[in-house]
Amino acid sequence: MNNKYPTKKEILENEPLIEKKVITVVSEWKKNVWNKKNKTKQSMIERLINLLNKYYKQNTTIEFKPTIDRYEAIKNKITLTKPSIITCLHEYAHSLKMNEKEACYYSVWIFKKVFPRAYKKLKWKNHMLIK
Repeated sequence: MNNKYPTKKEILENEPLIEKKVITVVSEWKKNVWNKKNKTKQSMIERLINLLNKYYKQNTTIEFKPTIDRYEAIKNKITLTKPSIITCLHEYAHSLKMNEKEACYYSVWIFKKVFPRAYKKLKWKNHMLIK
């Protein structure tokens, strides 16, 4: 494992300072958008990006392609291979100029706070949470 990534222990011992309003934005998105029958998961993730953009006053874009999950700073664009909340939050953290460790902390802790039951069902694989 590349040591630029934190361990599970480091992530869980170092809760980042995340503004309460960010948790509220993601919680409201969960309540009003996530798992609505008339929407695709891709469109729901796009809506999350739009809400985060509004909060952070950014214009990060997102696309879904079967390549790799990444953030391209030059294009201010996130590419996801599938609609994953944690991966979306992780890549969005990079748009906020967070490094790998900070992005891991940010994405895991927001998910843990907003989706506590789903979080408990996930398994750790190095620095990542997977189904």
